[in-house]
Amino acid sequence: MRLAVALENAPISARHPYIPYRMPAEAYAWLNSALPQGEIEQAIFLWRGGFQPYGNAGQTMQLAAELQNLELDYQANWPAASIERAALRLSDTEIDIWAPRSRVAELPLTDTAVGIRIHPDAVAFAMKSENNSSPAEFLSGLQKLPALDVAGSLMNDLTLTGESGVNADVFLGFDLRDVGNTLDIDFSADFD
Repeated sequence: MRLAVALENAPISARHPYIPYRMPAEAYAWLNSALPQGEIEQAIFLWRGGFQPYGNAGQTMQLAAELQNLELDYQANWPAASIERAALRLSDTEIDIWAPRSRVAELPLTDTAVGIRIHPDAVAFAMKSENNSSPAEFLSGLQKLPALDVAGSLMNDLTLTGESGVNADVFLGFDLRDVGNTLDIDFSADFD
């Protein structure tokens, strides 16, 4: 069987019928909660193969969409990302979102790429982005990330002043099944 569905100008909630509920539970739960608001400009959903039994080698599923005015709630109790425009691609084992401009913890981000790779033993989340903001804005954004609570005394004592912009590369990664033990954060910044 082959099924193709195209849609335009729909609320982000229109995605729900097109997310296979038999994906790994962590990835399915993340997809259902990660995009609480936004709009679908256009999207296409493709399914090849029968519906029963789910997961055999002859089945493939793909979803591609152009989105706008998104909120990406990528991790509970963390500051959500606001995204003006984004491209979404979803398949049986991969979820990718690309955004030219976004904001997390009030930090302006550019060239953001979010990816989830679904494996039998892990569901790996990774986000890479760039930032160009004032020193005070950069520090304020870092202090709002719960992952840096372990360095609380350092973050509270740290000060950044100046008028030149901070150029930073940001990487955030973890396994959705075990965030605490797999968290990987990397900031590299250039200051003048």
